[in-house]
Amino acid sequence: MEKIIRGSFSIDCAFNGKNYYGDIIIDSGSDFFQFYDKDADKCIPDWSNGGGPKFHFDVKDSTNANKIPQADSVKLMWNDKEITFDSSGNSTAQGGATSGPMSAGCFKRTVEDGVVYFQVMKNLFSSANTDSDKFYMQGDIATSSGSTMTVRSDTRTAQCVNMSLGGGNTYYVVVDSTDIEDGKDTGTLTPKVYSSQSGGTDISQQSGIDFAWYDAANPAKSISSNRVLTVNKDSVNGVECYFVKVTIDGKAYYGYGTIKDKNDPFTIILYATGLDSGGGSQMTINEGETLTLTAKVADSNGNELPDTEQAKYALSFYLRNSSTNTAIKNGTKEYFDNPLTLTYDQINGMGGHISGSAHCELK
Repeated sequence: MEKIIRGSFSIDCAFNGKNYYGDIIIDSGSDFFQFYDKDADKCIPDWSNGGGPKFHFDVKDSTNANKIPQADSVKLMWNDKEITFDSSGNSTAQGGATSGPMSAGCFKRTVEDGVVYFQVMKNLFSSANTDSDKFYMQGDIATSSGSTMTVRSDTRTAQCVNMSLGGGNTYYVVVDSTDIEDGKDTGTLTPKVYSSQSGGTDISQQSGIDFAWYDAANPAKSISSNRVLTVNKDSVNGVECYFVKVTIDGKAYYGYGTIKDKNDPFTIILYATGLDSGGGSQMTINEGETLTLTAKVADSNGNELPDTEQAKYALSFYLRNSSTNTAIKNGTKEYFDNPLTLTYDQINGMGGHISGSAHCELK
């Protein structure tokens, strides 16, 4: 029987036999994206007077039990910089920014019943910031032994979708995932389709939209034409990456999503070397640097398997351009070998912003 494990570019924390999962939950408002009309210099949806996404940092252990991070420890990291706040809960300006996420008052911080909430209060994008941003959250939790450990979320993208005045309707696809929790059999991937002409509201359930789902590791054949993809735990070991092709008026748009199987006894740990900025799920490479990523198979507690067991697995990487969601090929192959070595020039030639997942098969 074939055993397959896939992991995204992130490391799950393990402590006292439990994994801890950090996630960013949107409580109200739309997803983290805006259409930016460069000719009219406006964003859709328009958050210039507040009303952007309200969100918080959610932590669960591998049994799906909630863990509330200590309020004072919760941080919002935007493009690898911590967003700071004044005594009124308004974000403070950084680097002289007068607009966008680093400007004063772009975010509002509140604490409700011990949970820290953030809300976007301004447009994230403008003529001074027309590319997408990366962000994540982290915070300290008390473990079952009474110790404290830091948990962070995977890195998310605040997407800027550029458009031109009079250029017609522009669409953008986002995929929401519901992981396969411990003791459960299935999870789901749900696409949202946003239109510049609908004010940034989800139109995925309107007529005239076709969906086709693919496993990113086997993209040649569609596995479902349903709008929502239900994924069985037997199809996922560790983390699986899927993408959806959304066809509107004969034109295709794509969205990617990953789903974790928290029943699975194995995971993948990734090691990064060669960067002055270090590793992590979101890495920055500077000119002249060479990144080496090495994948290792580990048990659910984060302990690497011994070398004799590692030798039984073949590991590889799948990459895609973060801006266009298109797959990046290694020549004629759909994957890159483990360890994965990439120079600054290579990554720049791939679009400058890439993401991916590690894939493992029993030999």
